[in-house]
Amino acid sequence: LQQQTIVEQDVDRLLTSAGWVVQLGSFRHQKNVKDLLNRLEKAGYRAFSRPVKTSSGTLTKVFVGPDLQKNNLEDALSHLKELTNLQGRVTPFTVQ
Repeated sequence: LQQQTIVEQDVDRLLTSAGWVVQLGSFRHQKNVKDLLNRLEKAGYRAFSRPVKTSSGTLTKVFVGPDLQKNNLEDALSHLKELTNLQGRVTPFTVQ
């Protein structure tokens, strides 16, 4: 049975589309990142940040998630805007 079962998996595709996140913003100052992460975690959200190199220097992006269901995050957008005054957008989550 094991030999008859063939599961083809594109590992690169799986790693690059491992769910969805809400990107809330990019920040230059770490204090703003920490304050936002704390506010999100106190409200019950899983949140994380990642550094991003830009032409004007390194910024830190703040994300909520990941979640396998895109609509779960889309449903949370209005509450996140209320909580943070930031207009988030749902984007694919990528493993780094």
